[in-house]
Amino acid sequence: MDILLDLESETVTPTMLAAISRSVTSLARASVNQKKWMAEVREKLNAKVGRAADQVAIVAQAGGLSPEAEQQIRSVLLDIHV
Repeated sequence: MDILLDLESETVTPTMLAAISRSVTSLARASVNQKKWMAEVREKLNAKVGRAADQVAIVAQAGGLSPEAEQQIRSVLLDIHV
């Protein structure tokens, strides 16, 4: 609402106020949608990281890797921070 204070010299018409309200509503909706999208992306990424961890364990066991080698592979491949 700071914009209304900046318009002291002008008369704020109902049309202007409606336009400002629509803009604020649009920005709020965009913010909510962006946060929802980011949560979905994080969830998908965490699921993929979990599957990758499972695959590392399977490959390590099948390939006869030592626990240390498996841990090194995990730390390199799964060091994903979002």
